[in-house]
Amino acid sequence: MEPPDETAPTLQIFQTICPTCGRDSDAENTEFRFVAEVPFSGSEYLLAAVTCGACDTRQDLALWPVDTAALEAAVKEQGNEEPAESPLRARYEGLVAGYREQWEGLLAAQGEIDLRERMLDLTGSTVAVSTSRQTVVDMRVLAAAQACRQVALRSLGQEPAGSLLAGPFRCILSLDRADGASRWGLLHLSVSHALGLGALRRLEAVVLTGLYFTGDERPFLHEEPGQRVPCVHFRLALAEAGEPQSPPGV
Repeated sequence: MEPPDETAPTLQIFQTICPTCGRDSDAENTEFRFVAEVPFSGSEYLLAAVTCGACDTRQDLALWPVDTAALEAAVKEQGNEEPAESPLRARYEGLVAGYREQWEGLLAAQGEIDLRERMLDLTGSTVAVSTSRQTVVDMRVLAAAQACRQVALRSLGQEPAGSLLAGPFRCILSLDRADGASRWGLLHLSVSHALGLGALRRLEAVVLTGLYFTGDERPFLHEEPGQRVPCVHFRLALAEAGEPQSPPGV
């Protein structure tokens, strides 16, 4: 399954199966219609509406890794005006708004309980980390991660956190206090297997950080392994304006 070059020039082949009729995009004489959209500037994910040609079942997915900066640059070079909001982008932004409301409700209702109990369960969603093809992630997972980040960044000093169960993985986000006047806070993401099945593979950790951080922020992430449980911690130091800056010792 390969979209036209002008839609996504850096996109590699990926595979999907229709959840309704079971058709495989790799099978012969199988048609899937594909619409792509960049979710937000700097993202390493690409939104994809994939519709089965046999039964018209649509899947809203997010594909990783994609050089979305190259896609945005190509549009600018062609001199195209900013396109009108597409139905795919509208569905994504609607999900972000809905999940943001859920995160805010969890924070308000649960008060001072353990931060990790502020959980959104998307364990039934697709997070198919791939070493040979594009990683396929349910669009709901990307939307939930971005919504959690938005809530965290608006609540400085309260140290909010959200625990997201995404497929077989657990992602815990918080905004930690930072020492020094030059740093606004530390956006702190911990990623692990949801069932504690040993250490994450390197690729799994990188895919999960892409849900929360942009490609421009990735070089500034400070990474360290968990000391008591098999997880990986990533911290991004933020300046007062919300711009990333290198954490201490990096």
